[in-house]
Amino acid sequence: MRRAAQGRLVLKMAASAVCRAASAGTRVLLCNRRSPALLKSPTSRSIATFAQALQNVPETQVSLLDNGLRVASEQSSQPTCTVGVWIDVGSRYESEKNNGAGYFVEHLAFKGTKNRPGSALEKEVETMGAHLNAYSTREHTAYYIKALSKDLPKAVELLADIVQNCSLEDSQIEKERDVVLQELQENDASLRDVVFDYLHATAFQGTPLAQAVEGPSENVRKLSRADLTEYLSQHYKAPRMVLAAAGGQPFSVPPGLKETQFGGWWKVQAPSLLPHGLASTTTVCEDIGRSLLTYGRRIPLTEWESRIAEVDAHAVREVCSKYFYDQCPAVAALGPIEQLPDYNRIRSGMFWLRF
Repeated sequence: MRRAAQGRLVLKMAASAVCRAASAGTRVLLCNRRSPALLKSPTSRSIATFAQALQNVPETQVSLLDNGLRVASEQSSQPTCTVGVWIDVGSRYESEKNNGAGYFVEHLAFKGTKNRPGSALEKEVETMGAHLNAYSTREHTAYYIKALSKDLPKAVELLADIVQNCSLEDSQIEKERDVVLQELQENDASLRDVVFDYLHATAFQGTPLAQAVEGPSENVRKLSRADLTEYLSQHYKAPRMVLAAAGGQPFSVPPGLKETQFGGWWKVQAPSLLPHGLASTTTVCEDIGRSLLTYGRRIPLTEWESRIAEVDAHAVREVCSKYFYDQCPAVAALGPIEQLPDYNRIRSGMFWLRF
């Protein structure tokens, strides 16, 4: 996914949140119009208006450690928390030779570390009642844990171990090799996944963005432990990482945590003013991680609302003129495509003057 596409995704998420908050504020105003007596109700006065809801969203606290790791957090009153590591690495940073290495590493991350064998890691997560997950894209790789707020220090400890000390045992590599090959076969059955891979290969041909996240099957069959180790040492570095957290516990220095965990810890205090229902801790945490990697900061909802309000017909026409008019589109199709217009006809339509 390109950075521009990620920007649109974040914009969509922000707009969705703004609309939900606006909807709630509108319902309150309608109720007040129907019954003026409600204006005096303590309940109605306690419900934030749209503008107040935006202003009350807590600021994302960001710290930069000496080793280059960015640490960002946002506190809320929710009983759970999500903490994760977002890494500025994906298939666009791979070569033809090692394409698929990042996806392979992600699969192996939960199979055990040098300090925790696979079964011990699984048991520890289950005992916490936590949810551990990961994903890879063309731009980013993420590992995150959703747990009770009281277990935040333990969740960070687990993440640090997973990201820094993946065991990469030969037996697990061979086992996961078969799993990834099976997934490739399943992906081939998904027309949507295949056509989007074709679209990337067409639009970005000759560049790493043309490569699939999973890599070709021939690479999966021959990637070695040495290849994966080299990939980790080259890309899993503190300056390319964001440690993001969102949830209902003030972030302070937990006792017993060592400086070796992500190169240090952080101390952040933030007011618990996040409107209930605006977003889950996982959604907020992901938005923090991806925003810092993409924009270098977390853009506040108030700024998104202001940007959206400034979009008018003139701005839309300018964008269309710059990016759509008389441009060569990338086209990919799969399945019964007998009715697909000839490419020259599609291209000629890109400079059709519309009055």
